[in-house]
Amino acid sequence: MTGTVADGGGTGWNDSDTTDLPLPAAFIALVTVGDVVKVESKHVVVKSVDRTANTIDVWKRGSGGTTAAAHVDTTAMTISAQM
Repeated sequence: MTGTVADGGGTGWNDSDTTDLPLPAAFIALVTVGDVVKVESKHVVVKSVDRTANTIDVWKRGSGGTTAAAHVDTTAMTISAQM
């Protein structure tokens, strides 16, 4: 499953937030707790999903030996696995 970071409003993700990370509404409907979301070469594990605000919280940025980084709201992302 693929999508893009953020909501298209230019917000993107900074390099450190782990809460209220925006996702497009179509993508948020498919994300569940425990999903591993890959953004570029980075991984985040979904801690919670807010389908009203279209945001996710993640356990930490840069899981799986990757380094947390900022991402513009057009950056492609995929759900690569589930914990």
